[in-house]
Amino acid sequence: MHFAMAAAESASDNPKSVEHAKRLKDWPEWDKSIQKELDLHDKVGTWELVEPPPNANIIGSQLVLQYKQDAAGEIASRKTRFIAQGFLQTEGIDYNETFTPTAKLSAI
Repeated sequence: MHFAMAAAESASDNPKSVEHAKRLKDWPEWDKSIQKELDLHDKVGTWELVEPPPNANIIGSQLVLQYKQDAAGEIASRKTRFIAQGFLQTEGIDYNETFTPTAKLSAI
């Protein structure tokens, strides 16, 4: 229960990064949420490790962390989304294939 109360103080302040989330009292819950998101991507095969071609425009990625609240305003869950920074793509040049470097969770 103390995790929920500690997190409730900052429910409106979503962690800005994994490093930020690691400093919060509810880090174990964030860790589970992150692993769930990465496991889902692995399960559905949304990525594969390949060598990028020469001169590839490699775009970045990040984890977006967000508290989800119930009707009473209490923290109901922690949501993690793994996103590619597609805004770095150039129309007509690199829309067909995207290469995004990612770090292993153990390296974060």
